[in-house]
Amino acid sequence: MNPAQRVVALRRPRFKRTTVAQGGGGGAQVTPIFFSDFRAATGTTDTAKTDGAKWAITAGTNGFEVVSTSGLDFPSTNVLAVTCRLGTSGFHRLVKDSLGVPAENTSRWFRLYMRFMQPGPLTDADNHPIESGATGGEDWTINTTAIDTDTWRPSHRSIGDANEAPTFNNGRWSADILNVNQTYRFEWQVARLTGDEWNLHAKIFNSAGTQIAQDADYDNVNSSLTLANTPTLHLASGDGSNLDEMLIGNNGIANLAEDFLFAYQGCVAISDNDWCGAYGNVVGES
Repeated sequence: MNPAQRVVALRRPRFKRTTVAQGGGGGAQVTPIFFSDFRAATGTTDTAKTDGAKWAITAGTNGFEVVSTSGLDFPSTNVLAVTCRLGTSGFHRLVKDSLGVPAENTSRWFRLYMRFMQPGPLTDADNHPIESGATGGEDWTINTTAIDTDTWRPSHRSIGDANEAPTFNNGRWSADILNVNQTYRFEWQVARLTGDEWNLHAKIFNSAGTQIAQDADYDNVNSSLTLANTPTLHLASGDGSNLDEMLIGNNGIANLAEDFLFAYQGCVAISDNDWCGAYGNVVGES
C-alpha cells in the first residue's frame, strides 16, 4: 500500500453512522449460486476447513480451524477461525472458483459475517482478506485497517481504479470505524455495466440485524463522493474474468513477528438474484 492510501485508511473517524431498518434479501428466500456456513465439521481436517469441499485451500492450510460459534455472536453453528502464522507470513487462502463471470448489465450479490480480531496496528495494518480473483488477479477487495487495539476500519477497493492516476480517488471506499472483537454482517453488490465498467453498493449490519452503514457512508479517497453517487468504477481485468472467484482468509502480513488470531469468517453467500440478507434468508441455510 502506498503512503497516500495509508493516510486515507487511517484518517480521523467521522462517526456519521447511519441507522436504518434491516434490509437485504426482501421477504422471500434467495436462491444462491454458493453458500458456506462451515457446517461440515469442526477442527482442522480438510473436510472442516473446506466445508465439505465447498472451498479449495490455495495457501497456508495451518492457519485455518473451524470452531463452534459459542460466545462469538454468529448466527450459524460453526465458523472459520483464521490465524496468521509466522511460518507462512500470514498468507492463508480459501477460494471458491467457477462462479462464472456475470454478464454485462447484470449483478452479483455477496454476504459475509466477520469478527475482526487483529491485535492493533502492526507494521502491516492494512490487508485485503476478502477479494475476487482468477489466476491471482483482483477486480475488487474488502480491506481491513487496524486502527488500534479496539477499532478498525472496513473499506472496499476497486483495483482498476486504485492503480490508475486519473481515477485513483475512486479506488478505495471507506466506511466508519468498527469495533474489534465484534461480529458484523457485510453485504455488497457488484453491478457489472459494459466493458470494464461497474458499480459498487455496500451495507453493514451489526449482529442484531440493524443496518449501521449504507452507500452514503462509504467515502472515496478524497471524500468528494460516496457510493450513493453511483460512481462508475473499472474492472482491473477489463473483461470481468477476475469475478469468477471469491477468496477468504487473509492475504499475508508483512514483517509478521508472531502468530495471532486475525478474524472469524463465516456465513458466506453469493447470489445472482438479489441481496442475500441475514443468515437463514438464503435457501439451504436452515
